[in-house]
Amino acid sequence: MPAIVGRNCGRHDPARWRIGDGAGPTTSGTFRAVGPDQRILEVVVDHRSTGLDTAMRVVTEFGSFWVLWLIGIAVTIVWWQRFGDWLAARVLAITAGTAWASSNLIKWIVDRDRPPLGLRLVDATGSAFPSGHSTQSAAMYGAIAVLWAVHQPDPRRGRVALVLAGLVAVAVGLSRVYLGVHWTTDVVAGWALGATVVAFVSRRLAPTHAASPIRVCR
Repeated sequence: MPAIVGRNCGRHDPARWRIGDGAGPTTSGTFRAVGPDQRILEVVVDHRSTGLDTAMRVVTEFGSFWVLWLIGIAVTIVWWQRFGDWLAARVLAITAGTAWASSNLIKWIVDRDRPPLGLRLVDATGSAFPSGHSTQSAAMYGAIAVLWAVHQPDPRRGRVALVLAGLVAVAVGLSRVYLGVHWTTDVVAGWALGATVVAFVSRRLAPTHAASPIRVCR
């Protein structure tokens, strides 16, 4: 199993870390990290700081189940008040369910190890590939951006929403690598899967609503 070895295992020690094949506490998966994943983790560990630790713990919560659930409820309520229908509820529910199911299915099939326990700054269990936080954040924030974009008379506003959604998803994914609970390829796969889910759901639901009359409450 891949393990981090160095002359000092202190969290902020700028030791010359390296990832080898020595024994180390990991999960019980079968898919090992590849070279680039290992090198990126070494760089991340070398550049950790107390301030970044705190910031990344906050950022990663934007990809957590409870935060996404609360945001989804808020968007659904605002949408219903403005447009008088439950499209947002349907889109977000299908998006979240599809992202969760597909991510966990792939996790079960691949069964990849997470980085060693000694490098994790937060708790995480289960298979690493793909990153669930990255998948769900890309899917949910992307779906919210699509819902916003289809009702904007100015397409530039829609593009801005999509860019902002992408930036949030990227930040969440990077936080998972920084916190030592995912390899970089886990996160990239999560982004790709989340974007695929958004494209699949939005093509079937959002355009239908965009062509329908909009009731504006006065």
